[in-house]
Amino acid sequence: MTMIFSRTLSAATAAYAGYCFAEPAHLPQALGWKADRTETGKRIAYALGIRDAAISSVGVFGDRHQVRRAMQARMFFDVFDAAVLAPQGADRTAQLKVGGTALAYGVLNLAALTADSRRVRKASQLLTLTTPAGVARSVLR
Repeated sequence: MTMIFSRTLSAATAAYAGYCFAEPAHLPQALGWKADRTETGKRIAYALGIRDAAISSVGVFGDRHQVRRAMQARMFFDVFDAAVLAPQGADRTAQLKVGGTALAYGVLNLAALTADSRRVRKASQLLTLTTPAGVARSVLR
């Protein structure tokens, strides 16, 4: 199985999607919203859960090209969440917590995708060297 780090983080994203469905009040609570905005926050959490479940299913079960696209989408939405949700926090602490968490996941996803891309590239190079044509090219150099 290739792209193991990206698939692992996609599984973690799927777990968060499940948490959004099971405990949607976590989002308005993290944002420090008062009771009058709780229902809106829950709806946003459900929407995030649907989005994250869709992206993570591709990230876990797709081929390596689909996993790459899912990770790119995930990083885009991490930055999007930080830019759109964080300013909605009731105070500076809530804004930093929500924005920092979203950006931290973006960095983790970038690190996983980078590590997986390097592993795939190295495996491809090794595979090239082990074919008869690859051996002939390396001997003739």
